[in-house]
Amino acid sequence: MKSSNREEEEETNVRARITRLPSKALVDLWETLIYDEPIPARLLRYITRMMTLMKNPDLKQNIVNWNRLLLLHGPPGTGKTTLCRALAQKLAIRLGKYFTRSRLVELNSHLLLSKWFGESSKLVERLFENVQTIADDDATLVCVIIDEVETLTVSRDKAAHGSECGDAMRATNQLLTALDRLRGYSNVMVFCTSNLISTIDPAFLDRVDVKQHVPNPCRRATYDILRSCLNELIRCGLVTNGESVENETGETSNDEVSLLPVSGWELVDTPSIPTHTEMNVQYWNRPDSVPRKLWTICERCEGLSGRTLRRLPFLALALHTNDDHCNIQEALTALSISVGEELHGSIKKDLGT
Repeated sequence: MKSSNREEEEETNVRARITRLPSKALVDLWETLIYDEPIPARLLRYITRMMTLMKNPDLKQNIVNWNRLLLLHGPPGTGKTTLCRALAQKLAIRLGKYFTRSRLVELNSHLLLSKWFGESSKLVERLFENVQTIADDDATLVCVIIDEVETLTVSRDKAAHGSECGDAMRATNQLLTALDRLRGYSNVMVFCTSNLISTIDPAFLDRVDVKQHVPNPCRRATYDILRSCLNELIRCGLVTNGESVENETGETSNDEVSLLPVSGWELVDTPSIPTHTEMNVQYWNRPDSVPRKLWTICERCEGLSGRTLRRLPFLALALHTNDDHCNIQEALTALSISVGEELHGSIKKDLGT
C-alpha cells in the first residue's frame, strides 16, 4: 500500500512542478516581456489591487464574485507562459507583507490526459488536492499556472456532438469542480494560457475574471526584441564593432552603434544598438546606419512570434557566420537571411528536420 502511494506521489510530481518564490531563475524574466501595450504592468497592478482588497477581513467573499482566475490567450510563442511566471514572481515580492512564503505550481496539461479510461479526471483531482494542501497555510501565496488549458477544458457541448472521448469531458468537469473549491482560498491565484480559446468550455470562460489577448509583436516591439538580443550578443563579445565609419559631423563612430555604456557604473564602455526613439531622432535620414538596417529587417517580420524573433539572431550566427566573432554588419546580414528563411519555412528543411 505504501509503495502504491509513493508511486502516485511520484506520478503527480511529474505532472506538476513546484518552485519557491521569489526564484533566482525568474529574476530577469520581467525585462524580457516586450509588447505593443503595457500588458504586464496593467495585469500586475490589477492582480495586486484585487489580492490586496480581498484581504479585507470585513469583505464577504461569498457576495463579491472574484475567482482569482486569469486567462492569457493568443497565438503560440507570444510569451503567455513567460508572462504568467513573471507575474507570479512579482506578486511574491509585492505581496510579501501579507504572505511570508510563496509557491509557484505549474501543471502539465498534456500529461494529465491519460491513455487509461477514467484516469484523467482522477489525475486532475489528485493534483488539485495537492494544491489545496499547500494553500491550507494562509501565510503561503500559491500561484498556479495551467499551460494550454484548452487541453483540459474542451467544450462539453461540442464534445457531445463530436468524437471526443468521454474521459476528456470528465476531466473538464473535474477541473471546474477543483477551481470552484479554490475559490475559498484567498491566497491562491490561477493563471491559464490558451492558443485556442474558441475550443474552451463556456462554463470555464464564465469563471475567468480577466481574459487578456496576447498578440504577436508589432514592428516597434519587434525592433525592441531583436535589439535586446543583438545587444546581448554584443555584450558577450560574440558580435563586435569591427568597422569604423564617419558620421555627419565628421567624427568617427563604430558601425554607427552608440558607444554609450549600458550602465554608468561600468568601467569599460559597452556599445549598444540605440532604442527605437533614438533611432527615429538621430538616424531617421541615415538608411545605412545599424538602427535603420535593423528597422528594415523588422519590416519583414510581420506575423513572427516573440519566441521566433528571440531565436533568430543566435540562429543567424550559427547558420550564416563562420568566425568566433563577427561585426555588427555581418550579424545583420546573417539575421536578414535567417528572417527570409523563416518566412519561407526553409530553416527546418535545410536542417533535415
